[in-house]
Amino acid sequence: SSAGMYQPTDDTVFPMAETTPIKESAGQAQFEAYAAEIGLPLVTFRPQYIYGPKANKYSYIDWYFDRICRGEPLPIPGDGTQIVSLTNSEDVAFMLAS
Repeated sequence: SSAGMYQPTDDTVFPMAETTPIKESAGQAQFEAYAAEIGLPLVTFRPQYIYGPKANKYSYIDWYFDRICRGEPLPIPGDGTQIVSLTNSEDVAFMLAS
């Protein structure tokens, strides 16, 4: 996840930008460095908020939809400009298997 990849500082503005420094110790950073070293082309894919069968994140989607159904406000982090995507687990599995 992005939380494990980036190294925010005291001056980092949230939500973090892709230009936030990364943790060199993060597994993804180490793999990307190794792939570049051996000339292996790669693409990083980190979908946000995966939901659906075999996903372990039902609770946050349930929490949001419960608030919507009860007419309660939805808390939006930051200034509201962050783009968030919900990704169905079956769509991700199909894409990765293709």
